Amino acid sequence: MANSLLPPNVTPLENAVGLVLARISDVPRPLEALWSATDCPLVALPWLGWGLSVDVWRLNWTEAQKRDAVATAIPEARRKGTVGAVRRVMAVYDSRLSLKRWWEYGGVPHTFTVTLPLDNSGGARSTARFARELHEDITRVKPARSHFQLRQSLAAVVALPFVVAAHPYRMDRLRAVAVQPLDELFLTETGEPLLAEDGTLLEIE
Repeated sequence: MANSLLPPNVTPLENAVGLVLARISDVPRPLEALWSATDCPLVALPWLGWGLSVDVWRLNWTEAQKRDAVATAIPEARRKGTVGAVRRVMAVYDSRLSLKRWWEYGGVPHTFTVTLPLDNSGGARSTARFARELHEDITRVKPARSHFQLRQSLAAVVALPFVVAAHPYRMDRLRAVAVQPLDELFLTETGEPLLAEDGTLLEIE
């Protein structure tokens, strides 16, 4: 075999293996493309996201959303653990979400609240899945020492004309043991069931 480093007493099998390995350099190796958020094949994009430690990945995202998540993975990792990272998650979900830190409402230090206003328009933002995913994603990026509550405020139009009453739901920690299965209830970031304002368990509809 030309240009072979194998000894003269090489066996046919060893010779065949040597021929195959000699051609391995001809196999395309698009390593640069595989590490590019723009050029990476769509089928390999989840693996690139995993390699860059993308925290949030939704199968129902568009290709553009997936590539953007990969492209911003490193900058997002630098902001992780800051209020700015929390606000970015909120902006992705809904522009009407609001954040208040503990000194703005006289709360416990290193706590904050995120409020999601609801109305009668319905849609994905009013579903339990939306609230659960929002809660999980904020938990991933918030400062480690901080704790938060996700509140849903419902503006209900009453019988009197031109009057709107706001009915906020407080998601307070429940000290008693819940009888219902936990997968049917809203939970805090520490896994505790949540209470509505009237004291009942806040159930996932």
